[in-house]
Amino acid sequence: MTSDRIMPHDKAFLRTTFRQQRDRLPATAREAASLAIANHARAWLKAQGTHCCALYWPSGSEVDTRPLFAHCTALGIQTAFPALDHAKHLHFHQVERAEQLVMHPEVPVHVPPADAPEIAPECIFLPLLAFDRTGARLGQGGGYYDRTLARYSPENRPFCIGIAFATQESAGLPTDGHDMKLDLIITEQGLIPVLDREGT
Repeated sequence: MTSDRIMPHDKAFLRTTFRQQRDRLPATAREAASLAIANHARAWLKAQGTHCCALYWPSGSEVDTRPLFAHCTALGIQTAFPALDHAKHLHFHQVERAEQLVMHPEVPVHVPPADAPEIAPECIFLPLLAFDRTGARLGQGGGYYDRTLARYSPENRPFCIGIAFATQESAGLPTDGHDMKLDLIITEQGLIPVLDREGT
């Protein structure tokens, strides 16, 4: 975990630093941690009585969401994956089997097929490079989730859950006015409630 609060102009440096740090985790450690994260998330989803959630398909050294996808299927939870429109907003489409996902023609991510039905998730599991305990999230820099979440009213916004390895935690991240905060973080160590600015 970083020990000093980083100033806003260091976002690019932070992305590089945390990406390299995540990449250095051994594959076996990432696999074990991803399974633990999936189990914590499964327990949370079951306790909440969730009917529909959105995931992402893992890329590179990101937390592997495939075990969580399997849990959702076993629990009978509708699962959606994001698709990107021309305005660079995300839309969430139902996917029942991993084989349905296809590679996006412009961005190196797996997305739902064009004919997959769009659904409204109650919660969204977000990828990230770093997080802090106020719910600040450092993403890849594309702003896709921020733009998408900004379109919801506060009352209708899906519950946002960041999933990450414990080593991705920062003591404090820079935020801009358009950055959307997480509502909960899940690492292999368990659930991390989001603190307010006073640390409560």
